[in-house]
Amino acid sequence: MMSTSYYKIMNKLTKQKESSNKNMNKLTEKWRVTGLLDDLANEDVCDKLAGYLDTVATRLIKEKNSEQFCGMMIPIVRRVYDRVPPDKFPLVDWLYDDCKKWVDGHEKLLEILVNESYNKINGEAEFVALYTDDVVTRILGWRS
Repeated sequence: MMSTSYYKIMNKLTKQKESSNKNMNKLTEKWRVTGLLDDLANEDVCDKLAGYLDTVATRLIKEKNSEQFCGMMIPIVRRVYDRVPPDKFPLVDWLYDDCKKWVDGHEKLLEILVNESYNKINGEAEFVALYTDDVVTRILGWRS
């Protein structure tokens, strides 16, 4: 016969899981309105990406970054997420730090792309595509 304490523990764990699920649903809904969760396979995938995006957004807010870097980091997470299998997806903090180093190492390229493009957004988008190709290659070891 199961003890009363077992039922109390299980009840508490169930409530914690329900609370966690509600928080994740709020987080997913927050990011769903951006369109970044469109075309994903299922809710688990949406929840995971929403968590990654929120982690990056929180870090962008906490740290003083250029507006340009802030505008590129969220699309980078989404693009890498699309191209890297879940078991190989890097920690968001690693991706963030790596991207920051890559941007710092390619400032001249970024400047050229932004200044030579039709508009600033096109230059940033091209830079995001270049970084995404590079990081996916380094993560997977081949061009995807």
